[in-house]
Amino acid sequence: MRGGSGADGTGAARCVFSLMFGIAGIALAIMGSVMPAAKPNSVVGLRTTWSMKNEKAWTLSQRFGGMSLAVTGLVMLVGNLLYEPGPAQIYERYKSMTGDTELPEEIIQQQVEFERQQARRNNTVSVYANLRGALAYVLVGLPVWLYHWKKIQREAAAGNS
Repeated sequence: MRGGSGADGTGAARCVFSLMFGIAGIALAIMGSVMPAAKPNSVVGLRTTWSMKNEKAWTLSQRFGGMSLAVTGLVMLVGNLLYEPGPAQIYERYKSMTGDTELPEEIIQQQVEFERQQARRNNTVSVYANLRGALAYVLVGLPVWLYHWKKIQREAAAGNS
């Protein structure tokens, strides 16, 4: 369930939230892509005492600042697409607008099912993260181990001669 835009209006808060963070993410990504092209000035850019000292420092500062802003904007966009409020969160927002005081049983059941789904997703993500970590250890560790094993074998062979 993605927040929805049912007849009860519960999707309005989700739409405003998504729109706000989507626009902010796009704006940061655009600013980040434009920043490296900025020439030294006193108005626009990552202006620090260090970056204003010379052209090379300015260029490096703008490049780093631009990449940081662009990555932040992209992370905001992806997070915005992946964020999924539960039924109870959506209903709570709706309640605050309408003045209702209690959660209906249907919403509670939807929330319980939503939390079960989230737990399954989190477990799957955790398993994949562990697999990625193990694969990284193998890809990095195996060549290092082989290099040192061969080096030890060569030293042993040279010592026996």
